[in-house]
Amino acid sequence: MHEKRKALVLLFVAILCISCGSMFVRVGAWPPVLAALARCLVATVFYFGLNSVRRSVVGQAPRWVTIVAGVALALHLWAWIASVGLTSVRNSALLVNSTPVWVLLIDLGLKNISDVRRVLLPIVLSTLGFVVVSFGDSGAGSTLSGDLLALAGGMLLAVFIVAGREARKTLSVTQYAQRTYLWATLVLLIPALVQRPEPSWEPLRVGAVLAMCVFSQIIGHTLVANALGRVSASAVALILLMEPVLASLYAWPLFGERPSMNFLYGGTLILIAVGLAAYGQARQTESALG
Repeated sequence: MHEKRKALVLLFVAILCISCGSMFVRVGAWPPVLAALARCLVATVFYFGLNSVRRSVVGQAPRWVTIVAGVALALHLWAWIASVGLTSVRNSALLVNSTPVWVLLIDLGLKNISDVRRVLLPIVLSTLGFVVVSFGDSGAGSTLSGDLLALAGGMLLAVFIVAGREARKTLSVTQYAQRTYLWATLVLLIPALVQRPEPSWEPLRVGAVLAMCVFSQIIGHTLVANALGRVSASAVALILLMEPVLASLYAWPLFGERPSMNFLYGGTLILIAVGLAAYGQARQTESALG
């Protein structure tokens, strides 16, 4: 019980760190491809170092799986970071966290789910929520293009998760992270070299980007991975719903992004949809594990 309580505390710390990501992106104001590249590069170095210290036996997984995961992760980060500059932090955080709904759709396409009714309600609720948030909240610091980028980021993260499920059959969490972040770094290097974007070297900007890499990625996501081994997957899935809520609360005093009624109505629909999808996936995982 003590270990479970400790894991829950660390999970809440992880959510606090992850939910600050949008703030760090907004304050850093680096070109999206460069900020995404920095995050992937720092994470790659971290996981290479961690795996070297542990000296664990390296598992084997089909290379195409980690490549697909790496490409999806690179595009996810690029799209999400770009969305933060084009729409409100609250919309970006909410829509990018629609991932569990898209995982359900992918599972339906892969025939991992036979009951269409499990997918129907989350899809209907999330669609209605997107319409209310994106079209009803326009002019309140949000744009449709930014909202669509955040939604695309959520879809791409779903691809990353589905590919990760296959890779994790033979790879540890850290080995999987090391390989996918390496591929993501290589993918993002291409547009970065072509575009040659200029970052801002102001101390505040650089500090914000480094904070995103350390707190949102290394600390936040590592603690979530750690919690999955000690707390039920359904509990983790539901606690993760706090992320868009906390991000919206941070953005209110920092950037003056007061949530509108349309955001509250639409956001509630999306969170219910994501909660249903995440809880259903977690329960399915727990049943499969016995």
